[in-house]
Amino acid sequence: ISNVFSAPFAHHHLLRVANWLTKRAPEGNRAVTASQTVLKWLLQFGMSIVVRTSDLDRLTQNSAVVLSAIPDMTDEEIGYIAKASAALIGGEDVPEDVFVKVSFHAANQDMFLYSVAGQDDFQQIAFVPKGEIYHEHSHPHQRFRMYLATDPDVYHDYTVEGKYGDHKEVRVEL
Repeated sequence: ISNVFSAPFAHHHLLRVANWLTKRAPEGNRAVTASQTVLKWLLQFGMSIVVRTSDLDRLTQNSAVVLSAIPDMTDEEIGYIAKASAALIGGEDVPEDVFVKVSFHAANQDMFLYSVAGQDDFQQIAFVPKGEIYHEHSHPHQRFRMYLATDPDVYHDYTVEGKYGDHKEVRVEL
């Protein structure tokens, strides 16, 4: 999948379906990749595929044995892959991105939620009152910092470790 930079939202849709397939795969199987998702989609429609690579590990990953162990896709998943594949081939991205949903719960104190883009690049996102939950749509590896509202020297850092389509709960007690 070489056009991920021209259609990043489409790539995120592929990753979300790969995540869903991984969750439904038999225990012990490796995580499903975006490439395997497209190959499984083609096989599910009865198309023959020939994997071209000189990388033995990649050849093994995309073998008929491995692809047959991936669960069949639902109609919804097939629709996502069809749109994402068309976007990647055509170079025109899908209109909407997918995310990891993150819920920040200020358990025992009022807090400020910031997005962290770099060493000194913080952007305030929300004030989260004590006992309240704030929902944010994010991407894997995005960093956040929750500050105690009454003391900016007290904070909790969080890095999104989920995959596209996941929902992560973050309960912060400072």
